[in-house]
Amino acid sequence: MVFKEDKITNLIMEEQRQWQLLVAALDAHSGREHRHTSGQLCSSKDVYAHLAAWLEFANQKLLNYIRGYGIMNQETSVDESTSIWRNRDSQISLTAARQKAHQIFAERIKILRSIPPEKWDFKLEKLVACDGAEHYSSHRNYIHA
Repeated sequence: MVFKEDKITNLIMEEQRQWQLLVAALDAHSGREHRHTSGQLCSSKDVYAHLAAWLEFANQKLLNYIRGYGIMNQETSVDESTSIWRNRDSQISLTAARQKAHQIFAERIKILRSIPPEKWDFKLEKLVACDGAEHYSSHRNYIHA
C-alpha cells in the first residue's frame, strides 16, 4: 500500500509539532530538574543530549529500513543505552546539547521528506511515530512546572 502525500505530510507535521512543544517545555524549564518515570532526575541538558543520541540511532534505523535492511534492533536495552549516553554526555553544556539535538532533528526531517511515497508502509509509520512524535510527547510529560 502506497501512502498518500497528505498522510506523509501530516506525519511530518506532527513530528515537527511535537518537537516544538517539547523544545518549548525544555526551554521554559531549563533551570529545573525533571523526574523521568524511571525515577531519575534529568535536566533540560540531559534531555537534549538524550534526544540527540536517540535521534542519531533512530535516523540510522530509518535509513536502514528504507534501504531494505529491516528494522535494526538496539544492541542494548533503552535504559542501558540511555545510561551509556548520559555518562558520555555528562560534561556537555546545555547550549551544545540543544544545538546538537536541533541539528540531528533537522537531519531527521530531511530524511523523512526524502522517503518516496512507495517506501512508506505501516511499519515505517509506526517506527517514525515511536522514535519521534510519541517519544517527544512522553518526554514532555516528564517535565513538571
